[in-house]
Amino acid sequence: MKDLCKLVAESFHKYGILIVRDPRAKEEHNDQYIDIMEKYFDSRGKMYYAGEELEEAKPECHFLVGVTPEGQEIARNHEARIKAYDDENRPMSPLEPVFDAKWRFLWKVGERRADAADNFP
Repeated sequence: MKDLCKLVAESFHKYGILIVRDPRAKEEHNDQYIDIMEKYFDSRGKMYYAGEELEEAKPECHFLVGVTPEGQEIARNHEARIKAYDDENRPMSPLEPVFDAKWRFLWKVGERRADAADNFP
């Protein structure tokens, strides 16, 4: 187990990512899921840009549930912190954050209180 933990840590350190494969998950199911998601976001994008209301978009909740269109979120500006790094450790990416160009969807997870009033997706 200790060796596996070292491999996980090494993967994060070296690549910044860890890929876990579940032998129970079939590739065809993954492909079907991706197709469903692509169709969903394509249809919502068309509705959004046609000026139609997106029932599952909740801007009044700061898009913390439901669908979030592109251009709604922007990262925090860490320009001052980054400029303090020496050249060897300074990232090469642009310093000024830009609005996020991807759509996303958040949904409720876990048990809800019986008296929780929401109509979130």
